Amino acid sequence: MAQHEASAPSSGDKILREIAQTEQQLQAELAQAHQDAARQLEEAQREAEAIRARAREQANQESLASAAAAAAEAQTISDEVLARARADAETIRKRAEERMSEAVALVVREVLGEHP
Repeated sequence: MAQHEASAPSSGDKILREIAQTEQQLQAELAQAHQDAARQLEEAQREAEAIRARAREQANQESLASAAAAAAEAQTISDEVLARARADAETIRKRAEERMSEAVALVVREVLGEHP
């Protein structure tokens, strides 16, 4: 019976060592899981920031493109209005030149006392 009692604590010690070893292994796995989770979170945050940066850049580029298109359209409209104004001014100038000859002739006739 003494032999049986001596082997019992040895068997119990072995079980306790296995439990302790398993606990340490589980704690190591848990610590590794925490590290992996932290690393994945950091990677996700970096990726999210990169996506936000690309989105901001794209929005900025689109804004610049829209502003450039609006400026070009405004310039085109301005050029068209200016061209019409010049054409109208030229038409008015030609009419004024044509009537100037008639006006001079009328003044000369009036001054000279000639009536048609």
